[in-house]
Amino acid sequence: MAVVVLAACSSGDGGEGGGRAGGGDGGGSDDGEQAIFLEVTETRVESMAVSPGPFPEDVWSNVYDVLNAYLDRALVRPLRSGQPPTALEPLFSAPALERATTVDRAAMLEEGTTLSGTVTSPRTHALLVLLTDRGGGPVVVNATVDLVLFVAPEGGGSVEVTRTGQVALVHDGAGWVIDSYDLRVARDSR
Repeated sequence: MAVVVLAACSSGDGGEGGGRAGGGDGGGSDDGEQAIFLEVTETRVESMAVSPGPFPEDVWSNVYDVLNAYLDRALVRPLRSGQPPTALEPLFSAPALERATTVDRAAMLEEGTTLSGTVTSPRTHALLVLLTDRGGGPVVVNATVDLVLFVAPEGGGSVEVTRTGQVALVHDGAGWVIDSYDLRVARDSR
């Protein structure tokens, strides 16, 4: 028997190249489980500037680190440990964090459950689109994500957790943070 649970959330305050992957806060556990990292499948720059430049490496790197930290802290670690997510504050703007930890919690975060266990992932993809102002300055990065995690509890069975949708990041003065999102989540037990 399979059980499928769907949740969706959407929040918002208004606010060219190839794929890259790299290091980051990737969810390795103390017991040696394999780290799970985001794979950026494509980057693009969309701009009102006459000739927009390439996706700036410093913007890409900071956004990549934030998205990997979200993947690790909000999803992978809770599924591995059975503990709730921690250390989310640096990853979100204050309004987005409030929504993600309350009304949108089921869609944005994994909770520690009895189904926690070994976590693997066949797919953690993101397409990054940088929107710039007329002068070419970075304003918003929109990440289209497709995240699939498999959880294998010690007692047997498995759960497939899939998140798809959009995550928008803005620069808050100190770095890039998640400011809005529109994600759908499905949990399918087997």
